[in-house]
This record gives sequence, structure tokens and C-alpha cells, in this order.
Amino acid sequence: MVSIFIDTIEGYGKSKETLGDLLKDYREDIVIATKVGGNYFDYNILEKRLLGSLERLKTDFVNLCQIH
Repeated sequence: MVSIFIDTIEGYGKSKETLGDLLKDYREDIVIATKVGGNYFDYNILEKRLLGSLERLKTDFVNLCQIH
């Protein structure tokens, strides 16, 4: 049963790294949503931004990626 939902955005920067450290042992039990923002999007831009978020969060997946 999932009891924790965390919503982040790419602008959180260093705090995403801290969050990744804190959640690493509990990742499967937590729902993480993130957002990417900007005025222009194409697949490559979205992929680059999402991969950056994954790296900062120290995980290989997020449950929801939103365009903000």
C-alpha cells in the first residue's frame, strides 16, 4: 500500500538530490511525480529534462511526469 506521494519540479535542483538520498531504501513504496517546464517542447528536450530529474532523484523511474 502506497502512503506517500511526492510532487517535485526540475527547478528544485539540489533538494531533489537530497530527496533521492532519503528515499533510496523506500523507492518502491513511494509515488513520485515530477514536472518539466518551458515554452517549447519536443521529444528530445523532454527526454533530456526527465533524465536530469531521474539522475538528481537517484532513481530509474518516476510514476508521473507532467508538462508544466
